[in-house]
Amino acid sequence: MPDTLTKNEIDGLLKAVSAADYQNEKSAEKILTEKDARILIVDDAAFMRMMQKDILEKNGYTICGEAADGIEAIDKYKELKPDLVVLDITMPNMDGLTAQKEIKKFDPEAKILMVSAMGQEPYVVDSIRNGASDFIVKPFQADKFLAGVYAVLTKKMPVIPEEHINDWHRHKKYPENHVLTQEQIDELILSYILFAQNLNTDKTDSLTKCLAVSAFDYDFMDILKEAGEKYEDVTLVMTDIDNFKRVNDSFGHETGDKVLKEIGKVLLEIPTDHKTYRYSGDSFVLVFPNIEKERVFLIMEEARKKVAEIAECSNTGTTISVGIATYLEDGSNDIEIIRKAEGALYRAKESGRNKIALAKEEKLVTKTAHFTVEQLKRLEKLAKERVLSEAVLMREALDELLKKYNN
Repeated sequence: MPDTLTKNEIDGLLKAVSAADYQNEKSAEKILTEKDARILIVDDAAFMRMMQKDILEKNGYTICGEAADGIEAIDKYKELKPDLVVLDITMPNMDGLTAQKEIKKFDPEAKILMVSAMGQEPYVVDSIRNGASDFIVKPFQADKFLAGVYAVLTKKMPVIPEEHINDWHRHKKYPENHVLTQEQIDELILSYILFAQNLNTDKTDSLTKCLAVSAFDYDFMDILKEAGEKYEDVTLVMTDIDNFKRVNDSFGHETGDKVLKEIGKVLLEIPTDHKTYRYSGDSFVLVFPNIEKERVFLIMEEARKKVAEIAECSNTGTTISVGIATYLEDGSNDIEIIRKAEGALYRAKESGRNKIALAKEEKLVTKTAHFTVEQLKRLEKLAKERVLSEAVLMREALDELLKKYNN
């Protein structure tokens, strides 16, 4: 919005913002715990600076300065040493992203809250990777703005090393020009925080020495992307221990742990380029880059036989079932490949266990069901927000339902 609003229009905006303030004193008190903070507001729109100042001052914060462009923001930061900078992106002379970098260069501990209408993912990503602790998209509600201020003042955003930034950002979901909702921005920031935390955790399962499922969640999309660029196959193997609960119940958890260790060892030592992950309690996932499905079938058949010959497995009657699917033959993305492999694994178990099944073409059938108009509208809205088809969302929901009640 331009700076040419009338005084009455500005007063109306401020009244609307005031009406959206916290409705109960307890929530307001939580925000006021940092009321001594000194805040620098940076925005080229005078009415926006006035609005933000009004919200903050009514909630006990001190506005130590204002700036209308990036150059002025840097000068004011060096002069005033504020506790927080509320920073717009699109401004004359110097944009907010450039100013953010300069402020961070001057003071690496600077706390920055980006507030901008530029809600496309590249802007949000650049803001976060350059050191902003939160991003509020305009137009905003007063309570969300205050919550962002509070979060930035009280929490320190973790830092992802530059060499891992692309690993995090590959989880991109939206087209370049898609303006993210505040909910989607919050989700993106949460993914950044979780990724940074995972970088500091052990990526190996302590019992089996296989890679952990968290590593699979990040590796698999990278592997598929590289395969797509090189026009190569990637084959995914889902492996599950047959009747593992019986092993624990009949022979004890110590024996069950030995079975897991030995099976993990067999899968790790397959003499072919691959990665082995412990997917859950009694299941493993293997990824074979640039290997076709039929060859992987033969490799896994040898592994299946070796598992049955392990002393711990032979003594307890333990076997494994296997499902196999290949990119692009069986699916064009990670969700489809995983679903196809899980479907093949299910068929292997249903047909008697201790078997291997290959993914095959799924037959889609219509099934009558009754949904409310409200449910269908919400589904349509969610599909648009996620840039996915309604059918994909329905299949994912059904997969989760089957998992939930199949355990």
